Amino acid sequence: MNPQVSRRAWLLLASLALGWGFNWPMMKIALAKVPLWSYRGLCCYVAGIALLCIARASGQSIAVARRHWVAVVWIALFNVAVWNVLSAIGVALLPSGRAAILAYTMPVWSILMAWFFLGERLLTQRFLALVAGMAGMALLLTAELRTIGGEPVGTVIMLTSALGWAYGTILLKRDAPPIPATVLTAWMLLIGGTPFVFGAIGDSTDWWRALELRTALAVAYTVLVSFVYCYLAWFKLALMLPVATSSLGSLMVPVIGVIGGMSLLGETPRWSDYAALVCVAAAIVLALRTPATRT
Repeated sequence: MNPQVSRRAWLLLASLALGWGFNWPMMKIALAKVPLWSYRGLCCYVAGIALLCIARASGQSIAVARRHWVAVVWIALFNVAVWNVLSAIGVALLPSGRAAILAYTMPVWSILMAWFFLGERLLTQRFLALVAGMAGMALLLTAELRTIGGEPVGTVIMLTSALGWAYGTILLKRDAPPIPATVLTAWMLLIGGTPFVFGAIGDSTDWWRALELRTALAVAYTVLVSFVYCYLAWFKLALMLPVATSSLGSLMVPVIGVIGGMSLLGETPRWSDYAALVCVAAAIVLALRTPATRT
């Protein structure tokens, strides 16, 4: 095992896969009742404020030097704003698990961008990990090609969200200011969530009165698990590991998303889902065993 990949990284990847994986069906449940802009604005702002409180309670300074604000805003734009609005629109148009699969073509784009912007070499082992991971994504999509072909807008939107997330990861790796990850995550959520707050002004408020327990639990899950914990875990991983390694490690998320869709939304598992799980597991092991090198 690569000594640069600690047990902490493995645990973060495992918890991230579970947390973000089950968020896809939760998001599908929430968006059935809650308007998109209100939903995303609520998630970003509540999670951002909660993380600032956590940072403050742990004795960390929540201030950001003036010279770092431009970098924080740009990282937040792609990692939070672009990713969240496009992925939410896409999941409203496509089955939750399949939307997650399209979104997690992100490793392809991030590895190419890391080679171009950061000089990370695509070693043989990492290339094999990429092939195995994309094979897993292809297997998950085999039974949904007709559905996706019938929703070209949703497909394009999800692929664009993947590109935005990939570029945001590059910016995070290259330009992240030297502040605690909790503080950085909090400010990014607050900045990236601002467009949703303004967009929510036009949303009807009737959904508050008709909020069902199932929907409320789905929203609470998204805020506490997906935004507070998983965003913090992802940013720590992105700073801790090479872009290719962290990106490929995230491929377990759509597998969990498909499983979550089966268990929570009544979707039926197929042989291709289990084969995809094997491919993605192989991709993650290969990625985490590859040493970090630069040109």
